[in-house]
Amino acid sequence: MEFLRQLLNDLEVDRRRFLVMLALSALATTMTIAVVNLSLGREEDDSGFGLALYFLLSIIVYSVAQRSLMQEAANGAERMIADLRRSILEATRDADYAALQRIGRAPIYKAVTQEAQTISDTLPLIVVGAQQSLLLIFMSLYIAYLSTIAFVLVGLFGIFAVGFHVTRLNALHKQTDALSVTQNGLFTAFRGMHSGIKEITFNEARGADVEAQLRFQSDETRATTNRIRRHWAREYVLTQTLFYILLGVMVFVVPLFTDTYHDVVLQATMAALFMIGALSSLAQGVPAVNNTIRALRNIHNLNDRLRAAAAESDDEHPLSFDTQPKSLTLEGVSYTFHDAEGRASFVLQPTDASFHRGQISFITGGNGSGKSTLFRLMTGLVHPDAGRLLLDRVPIEAEQFGAYRDGVGVVFSDYYMFRSLFGLEDVDPSRVAALLAQFELSDKVELADGAFTTTELSAGQRKRLALIVALLQDAPILMLDEWAADQDPHFRRVFYREVLPALAAEGRIVICITHDEQYFDVADTVYAMADGQMAKVR
Repeated sequence: MEFLRQLLNDLEVDRRRFLVMLALSALATTMTIAVVNLSLGREEDDSGFGLALYFLLSIIVYSVAQRSLMQEAANGAERMIADLRRSILEATRDADYAALQRIGRAPIYKAVTQEAQTISDTLPLIVVGAQQSLLLIFMSLYIAYLSTIAFVLVGLFGIFAVGFHVTRLNALHKQTDALSVTQNGLFTAFRGMHSGIKEITFNEARGADVEAQLRFQSDETRATTNRIRRHWAREYVLTQTLFYILLGVMVFVVPLFTDTYHDVVLQATMAALFMIGALSSLAQGVPAVNNTIRALRNIHNLNDRLRAAAAESDDEHPLSFDTQPKSLTLEGVSYTFHDAEGRASFVLQPTDASFHRGQISFITGGNGSGKSTLFRLMTGLVHPDAGRLLLDRVPIEAEQFGAYRDGVGVVFSDYYMFRSLFGLEDVDPSRVAALLAQFELSDKVELADGAFTTTELSAGQRKRLALIVALLQDAPILMLDEWAADQDPHFRRVFYREVLPALAAEGRIVICITHDEQYFDVADTVYAMADGQMAKVR
C-alpha cells in the first residue's frame, strides 16, 4: 500500500479530477447495464426513446471519462519515468566512484531501461483495474437495489474470494524478488559478453563458458518468470471459477430463499456477468500492480543507495586553480580496495611522493603492483583511507576533491571517448586543428559543431584524441595511464621525445604510468611500485 501511495505521489496528476473521471467511467458502465435491463422490461407500447437517449448518454460519458483517464495516466506515467530517470542520473553523477563500483552497472542500466519500461507498460492496466474496482462497487449497489439477498450473497462471496486471493500473494512476492536478482545477473552476463567479445573470439573454450553462463542466467530468469506466470494463471482461473460458481448461486440458489427474486433474476444475472468481466480485468491488473510495485521499489532502493553514496562524497567546496600549483605531494596515503561483498582485496601501503611543476614523473610496476589504485587516488576518484594529498604543501580536504578533479587532465587506460566536447566551452577551432596536426590526426578526424567527426579510429589514434581533449581543459596537472601502450613505434617516440617535454615546458605537472624503460631518461623522477608499495628510483 505504501508503494501505491508513492506511485500516486510520483504520478503528479490532478487527483480530484482523476477520481471524478474514474467514478464517472464506472458509473456510466453501470448506467448502461441498468438502461439495458429497463429496456428489456419495458411495455410493448413503449417506444423506448427516452431509454435510448440515456443509453447514448451513458456511452458518451464513459468514452469521455475513460479516454481522459487513460491520457492522464499515460502523461503522468511518462512524467514520472522521466523524473525517476533524471533522479537516478543525477544521483549517479553525484555518487562516489568507489560506491558506484560497489553498486555495479547492471542495476543502474536495468533501472533506467527495463524497470522504467515496466512502469510505463503496466500503469494503464492499473488504471483499468481501478476503474473496474469502482465498477464492482457500483454493480454491487445495483444488485442491492434489485435484490437484498443477492447483494448479501455477492458481498460474502466477494469477500471470501478476495481474502483467499490475497493470502496467496506472499509466495509470489518472494518469487518477484528472486526475479530481480536473476535479471541483474542476466544484465551482467550480457554486458560481459559484449565487452569481452574480442577475448571470446580468440578463445573457443572461453566463448563456450561465457555462452554457458549466459544460458544459465537466461534459463534462471525464464524459469522464475514462468513460475510467476503460472502462479498468476492459477489465480486467474481460480478467481474466474469462483465467480462462475457465484453466477450459478444467483441463478439457482437465491430463488430458493425468496419469491420476489424471479422478477429480477435476468437483470441481476446480467449485472453479475458484467461483474465477472470486471473481475477478470481486475485479476489481470493485479500482476501489473505487483510488477509496478516491484519496479518502483527497485528504482527507489537504487536511488536511495545512490543518494547515500552521494551524501558520503561532499565535494562542493571550491579549490582555486587560478595559478599553476608548484607541487602535488602524497603524504602517507593508503587505501584498501574492497570487492562487491565488502572484502578487502588489495591494500595500498602508506605512500610518499612529490611531483613538481615543469617536470615529468614516471610511475612503473608490474601487474597487480597497485599502479591503478594509486592512480585513482592521485586523480581524486577515491579518497585515501589515511594520509593526505597536498597542493603546494596545502592539504586537499575531502570536500575539495571535486574541485581538485576539475584541475586534473587525465586519460585512463580504460578511458571512454566522447565525440562531443562536453564540458568545454568556446573551444578555438584553430587550436583543435593545430593539436590534430601535432598528433597526426588531421587526415582522420575534424571538429564540426562542437564534436569530432568520428571516433572510429585505431586504439592508439583514439588515445591521441583523448589526450587532445585533456589538453583542451588547460588543466595544470596532467595524468596519463599507460597512454603510449597502444601507439606505433613512430608516435611513441614522438610522444616521449617531443610531446611530453613540450607539455612540461608549459608549466604542467606531468605524471605518467608507463613500462617503456627505453624512454625513462625523459623523466625527471621515476617511481617503481611492487606489492602495494612505491619507492623512488631516481
